[in-house]
Amino acid sequence: DVFNRKAVWPVLAGLLCGIGGITFFMALPAAPGSVFLPLVSLSMVISGIGCLLFFAEPFSLRLAAGMFFAAVAIVLLAR
Repeated sequence: DVFNRKAVWPVLAGLLCGIGGITFFMALPAAPGSVFLPLVSLSMVISGIGCLLFFAEPFSLRLAAGMFFAAVAIVLLAR
């Protein structure tokens, strides 16, 4: 049942995923792949921050180091 209250979040997630996919392929010609694709890889860092904020995951030195090194790798790849 699409109009059920339980279906609102999955439908919204599907719409946003579709919009994200379309904008990804529209943005590909705008920049070289060596610059564009590492910037898209920031999703790992954003996911880590989201887990800390929304799911109250415990903050650890291992998590901080992983997010730091992921961000540094993305910056180095984009240059």
